[in-house]
Amino acid sequence: MAVSISLTPVPEEPGEPADDRSPARGKAAFNCPVCGAFAHQVWHELMLDTGTPTDDGIEPPVPGMPFPTVSRWRQAQCTSCGKFSTWRRDRLVYPVSNTLPLAHTDMPAPVVLLYNEARDVAPVSKRAGAALARATMEALLRHLLENDTDQLIDLIDQVEPLVSRSLADLLMFVRHVGNSALHVKGEPNDSMVLVLDEETTEAFNALFVIVNRLVEELITEPARTARLVGTVPETVKAKVEQLRAKRQEAGG
Repeated sequence: MAVSISLTPVPEEPGEPADDRSPARGKAAFNCPVCGAFAHQVWHELMLDTGTPTDDGIEPPVPGMPFPTVSRWRQAQCTSCGKFSTWRRDRLVYPVSNTLPLAHTDMPAPVVLLYNEARDVAPVSKRAGAALARATMEALLRHLLENDTDQLIDLIDQVEPLVSRSLADLLMFVRHVGNSALHVKGEPNDSMVLVLDEETTEAFNALFVIVNRLVEELITEPARTARLVGTVPETVKAKVEQLRAKRQEAGG
């Protein structure tokens, strides 16, 4: 049996809002899921000639002749990068769509590798992504606290006094989720249900947001502050310290 695959040009589907740049099957232009550029897309239908009936039960028009199946698959070629995105019906199957935040630019290199692994696996398995995000957070806190022995819950206890109240509250959410991403006995708790829910993303995405916020508050902000304070003359610093000391004495 001869099998061949062909690309057949298909017309664009009209009607999408002009300000909507998200990828969708049939749209004339969108943000390319390969290169990220907003660009015109050239659509092709993938056709497979098998010479046999399709799984839709449709018979070839002429018995014994090759039959081009009714395709569920299309490809869009980006006019910016020239690469293809692949669609099955209305679902983007390649490249895998990923809306999770990129690793913070100041994240330590060993932690970035683990973060990216968690981010890459998340669209395929939320449970695996959540477990790796938790491991990323543990690795980051061990690096920041110079503590290679304590587990995540103990590390959260140590770091909470060092971060903002809002971030401390988010860490409380992580504490509640605990090891549920790795080991679920019986019914998962409500927080874990939210994390693993395929229809919602807020709770799951929070695991990655928290890691980036830890980097921002404990690495980026102190470094930025140190750079700016370093530009202040020492005489000014001394006067400010004297004023602070007087205020403390007056308040004490």
